Amino acid sequence: MDDRFFNGMIGCQSKVCGVKLANLSSWHVLILHALKSPIMEQGRNITKGDLLQFLHVLRVQHPAIPTMKPSLRDIYWMARLGNKALLISEVAKLKEWLTIQTSAPKFFQAIDSGNTGRALTSPSIFALVASLASKLGQLPSDIWNMRLAESRWLDATIAELNGAELNISYDSELVELPQLKGEEAIEFARKTLPRKIFNNWLKERRKNAII
Repeated sequence: MDDRFFNGMIGCQSKVCGVKLANLSSWHVLILHALKSPIMEQGRNITKGDLLQFLHVLRVQHPAIPTMKPSLRDIYWMARLGNKALLISEVAKLKEWLTIQTSAPKFFQAIDSGNTGRALTSPSIFALVASLASKLGQLPSDIWNMRLAESRWLDATIAELNGAELNISYDSELVELPQLKGEEAIEFARKTLPRKIFNNWLKERRKNAII
């Protein structure tokens, strides 16, 4: 276990624009994508309007839809966030919070024992909710309102318990190789990584034709 797992299961608290942030749920993610919010996309510029829109989304639970009507608080913070330094500071706090709230397992290789050979065409966030609702026997609404990170870790763990070979990797198992290439890199990894981790690493390296 490592910080990615603990972050996913425990979460964190933060305040942005004076508002204590609720936990990020799959429902919030769905709405943010529907709104084409740049907050859910890496590398996009985040404006003060994006920040305040995000706070409105976090106030609701499934199946409610957030109102975007500006409040007195919004007007106050729109004025305050005209200060570029403050805007940068609030965005940085949000991004730090998002890193923990979107924590998910990483895999060396994913082999689903129940794979039918067909690519999944359903939206990924809906597939996650449908999968957990089916596996846990809960109402979809309960899953929509569950913390996103917890949902991801639960789904992966249940899949493993049901026979899927997921090969979850942890940050403590990852090793940054020095500036080595070819056989030097492979030999270094062979000596550094546990056998199972090394075998998966080597398989992925060869599959991706890394020299």
